[in-house]
Amino acid sequence: MLKGVDPLLSPEMPKLLCEMGHGDEIVLADANFAAASLGRGKLLAIAGELRK
Repeated sequence: MLKGVDPLLSPEMPKLLCEMGHGDEIVLADANFAAASLGRGKLLAIAGELRK
């Protein structure tokens, strides 16, 4: 069990990070980024509000 992990992170995020290999890249972007048209491979969308 992971403690202290933000609830916005779904279980898919650590899974995808574990599956990444050498040369793979990850992009953290806001909702205005055209990931669906520019991305190659998997797309993981996390919906949530920005917290201060």
